[in-house]
Amino acid sequence: MLKTQNLTYTYPSGIQALKNVSLSLNPQQITALVGHNGAGKSTLMRCLAGLEESFLGSITYQDQPILPNLCQQRNRVGFLRDFYGHYADLSVRDALEYFAKSKQIVNLKQSLEEAVALCHLQPLMERKRLSQLSRGQKQKVGLAQAIIAMPEYLFLDEPASGLDPLARNELGEMLGTLKAKGITLLVSSHILTELQEYADHLLIMKDGELVSDQALLSQDLAWEWMQVELANPDYLFVPVLDALDCTKVVKLENQFLLIQMQTGKEHKAQIMKSLLSADAEVMAFSPISQKLKDLVIGHL
Repeated sequence: MLKTQNLTYTYPSGIQALKNVSLSLNPQQITALVGHNGAGKSTLMRCLAGLEESFLGSITYQDQPILPNLCQQRNRVGFLRDFYGHYADLSVRDALEYFAKSKQIVNLKQSLEEAVALCHLQPLMERKRLSQLSRGQKQKVGLAQAIIAMPEYLFLDEPASGLDPLARNELGEMLGTLKAKGITLLVSSHILTELQEYADHLLIMKDGELVSDQALLSQDLAWEWMQVELANPDYLFVPVLDALDCTKVVKLENQFLLIQMQTGKEHKAQIMKSLLSADAEVMAFSPISQKLKDLVIGHL
């Protein structure tokens, strides 16, 4: 089990990104990590992955502290950053093989084939360089790099960023497969509708502090809220929906509107019509579980 105790991290600028964070990641579970931008999610993942060393408190893997055995502990972890570099002139195959060799993977061919299949990268392996890939395709390559060694722990920082709806669905299936293989996952995202599909546990961060740590039970979910993903998010859309009798706009978070609404297809149609009339570019319109919504909104 991975544990932190009073984990505190302060950047050289003096900004305290983590404040006495104590948590445990349950083995073979998918833990969702949510919070506003700047809440400390990425810094927490970097510390857990062994990429930040000047922290206070402790991080332990199987009761072994991370710092004295940093290289050994890093080999137990896969990490996909929100933004990551790549060798633009390498083919997808060359990039994955290079990364696998850096991890000193023994059965390279089998590991490569498994990662490629899980991330649906077969069509891109030979014919494209990384510089020619779209944002979503590069994200898939990053996912393959993170899982190619089949680590004990996998940390994914906004893994759905840049993925189209089909690829997002494939991501959820892949996470379920990795969990079944015994991998413990920590996934950060602003897309609550997707987290609720696969997460077993929820961590909520605010201003560097862990404000909620609890299990998610699928049988407790009920559909009473909607999440609208916008290509052109704007606070001007909030009063548009506030004016409707069937809605209560709770929050505009990044590119997402979280909406409380009366049930019924006619109300969904009314919301969509109002948004489109206001020139909103709607990318997705999805239900959110009452339980997950309450847990997140109640702590932010």
